[in-house]
Amino acid sequence: MAAEIHSLDDPSALLPDISPGPKTANIWFDNMVSDWMVRSRINASLESVQSTESAMQQLIADLIGRRAAIATELQRVNAEHDSVLVAE
Repeated sequence: MAAEIHSLDDPSALLPDISPGPKTANIWFDNMVSDWMVRSRINASLESVQSTESAMQQLIADLIGRRAAIATELQRVNAEHDSVLVAE
């Protein structure tokens, strides 16, 4: 009982004694899990960037189409305007 009471003065006595083998395995597996989690976040970010890039490319294509439609309509309106001026 005296040894148990004495061990309360030494906080390290309360910690389990872990041999180097489990410590190494613990560090290795912790790093492996951490690496996997970071890789998962990187892949999720990459997918998000690729999705955004695809949406931007679609938007650019849509704007190019609208620009062409507006240019065509402007040519039509200018031609109509010119024909009205010539008719007067």
